[in-house]
Amino acid sequence: MLTFAEIAGNDLVEYKKSVDNDVDLLHIYHSIDTKTKSLFPAAYHAFYKAIIDGKTIHFVVRINRFIHPILFFCSSRKLSLTEDQYAKVFKAFSDTVTIINLKEPLITRGPDFIINPFNKWRSHNYTIAPIINAPVYLYYMNKEQTEMAKQFKFNLPYGYSFCEDVTTQEAVLINSKWKNSGPGDERQTAAKIKYMPYGCVKYKEDPVSWVLNDPAGTLTNLYTEPDRRRKGLGLAVEMKAANKIIALNRVPFKLIEQSNKSFLNSTDKGKYWSRWNYDSGEPVNVIVTVPVP
Repeated sequence: MLTFAEIAGNDLVEYKKSVDNDVDLLHIYHSIDTKTKSLFPAAYHAFYKAIIDGKTIHFVVRINRFIHPILFFCSSRKLSLTEDQYAKVFKAFSDTVTIINLKEPLITRGPDFIINPFNKWRSHNYTIAPIINAPVYLYYMNKEQTEMAKQFKFNLPYGYSFCEDVTTQEAVLINSKWKNSGPGDERQTAAKIKYMPYGCVKYKEDPVSWVLNDPAGTLTNLYTEPDRRRKGLGLAVEMKAANKIIALNRVPFKLIEQSNKSFLNSTDKGKYWSRWNYDSGEPVNVIVTVPVP
């Protein structure tokens, strides 16, 4: 048996409570929080839930003003469906959701056990442009790590300071350093800086290290100028942004590309982040799918 429904606006507060404190559902919790608090006016959010044979998949559709729409899939990491069950869920989505067109370019994000069947189903039922799958791991702060972040001592080197005001020109610079930047991201990055928590360090008057926050809650765009590295600036901006996120009663989390071995190793060795794992200890593979530029 399958039920598929949109979550009405007046039900979002209760819906958010139902997905709170669940690491598997961080993307949906933060997206609901962004919607209910009107944190990011540069996008429209809609929420849907499918229940098939007692198993649940949550969907977030985010219609962005400046970049392609984004479709998020969220579920328990223990979800197990057959190919036929997935096909029924995806068809119900396509039949019900009218604010996006699955024939058009879009970005998707979710665990591989949902994204891979969706990509297969979508390519079988629609003629779509080529896409790129970027595998990542999700890291989050548990309650103990959240408390450690709140106690973090910010000791920036001489000449460095945190910046709370980023100019339009500086936002363009920040976006230009992001290797994943695509069409519309210059304005999307400026909107993230304007509306969402971030951490930024300047040397004298120039930004040299920063991290931003996506409306779905993900820390993103982490970057430190090459000649300013090995000074702890990356950790400092992460902790600055994390504390702003914690103050909003949200959970800091980030995605790290599986190809970025050095960043994965340093994060695993550090004390501030936990990897989203199966009960076996193996990491959950998260896939971000983007249209080929």
